[in-house]
Amino acid sequence: TANTYNIAYNYNGGAAGSSAPSSGTYGSNVTISNPTEPSYIVTLNGNSQGATYTGSSLTSTASFSGWTANSNLNTDTAQYYSTNTWNDWSNASTKQTATTYRNLRSSSGTVTLTANWGTYSAVTLPIITKTGYTCYWSKDKIIFNYDSGESFTPTGNMTLYAVCAKNIYSIKYQLNGGTAGTNANTTANYSETLKVSNPTRTGYTFAGWTATGLNTNTAKYLNSSSVYTSWNGTTKVTSTSFMNLQSANGATVTMTANWTRNFTCSTAGKTVSYAGLNWTVLSNSSGTCELALNQLSKSKGS
Repeated sequence: TANTYNIAYNYNGGAAGSSAPSSGTYGSNVTISNPTEPSYIVTLNGNSQGATYTGSSLTSTASFSGWTANSNLNTDTAQYYSTNTWNDWSNASTKQTATTYRNLRSSSGTVTLTANWGTYSAVTLPIITKTGYTCYWSKDKIIFNYDSGESFTPTGNMTLYAVCAKNIYSIKYQLNGGTAGTNANTTANYSETLKVSNPTRTGYTFAGWTATGLNTNTAKYLNSSSVYTSWNGTTKVTSTSFMNLQSANGATVTMTANWTRNFTCSTAGKTVSYAGLNWTVLSNSSGTCELALNQLSKSKGS
């Protein structure tokens, strides 16, 4: 009667395959399926940030690199079937990925097979999007750990939380001869109100701001009805409250002051500069003033 022996398994975090016999008989084949690979799960949590990303979890798996056996393997008789032939398993520490074996032992006893695994696969975190914010993945909801869209290899199960910080943009002012008002902030946070005082200039009335470098999809100003209105940057506005002039972190917006020259009849007889030329102010009976240049005149309201 052929001797029987026991087979035990150490899966090292993996799981049994479809065939994992607990015993074998000398002289007979045993079919041992490769085990199911272990995995680490990365759970994604939106953390109430109001951001958008795809998926709820990522899986990192390790590839099976072969069985090794303990010292109870009979290296004089043990064989594995590979490449259409039987091969001697003469060293228990040599990894085998075959699925058919025989004569692991010649007598009773237990041989233990240990699953060995390669490196775990990398996972790629989804990109987090939220207009006006820069987002990243954090293990503790505070500290930066991984960039949005970054690839890395986890070392265990984990939960990562989306964290989004308001973008900061810069503001430059082109005052065109004017003087800045009390509020002339040079930086602003997205989604927060930017207060900008109207500038002043002697002899001129402020006609409003225009701007370049705006994100016209997000830029707004507070209109006369106390309602935030979209701003294209070319419309002159005299508002002192703005929001979301830019959504990109580090972007720069340039605000330009526009002016209207003041003229009054009290300056009659004096020479003034207008449109890059020198004019003489004339008074007439109609209550308006005229600007005279080389015998030509141009009416200007009083």
